[in-house]
Amino acid sequence: MGLNKFKKSHQRLLDDIDLGKRISPLTAIRTFCLECVGFSTEEVKTCSVNENKETRCPLFYFRLGKNETGKKREKEVITK
Repeated sequence: MGLNKFKKSHQRLLDDIDLGKRISPLTAIRTFCLECVGFSTEEVKTCSVNENKETRCPLFYFRLGKNETGKKREKEVITK
């Protein structure tokens, strides 16, 4: 996908958010990361923001669409 087309797709997503449409947390994180690195999917994969303690990003471990911290998510038990 060309950069211009990618930026247009990103802008449509931001417009949807402004209109009150809901997006998944994963989509929001991915969108943030892509914008942060200048819309380069390769830069998202090789992001080095966590190498410096002053620039650590809380979204770093979720940038690829999964939890890379090694911590398991606790499942909530719903009883009726």
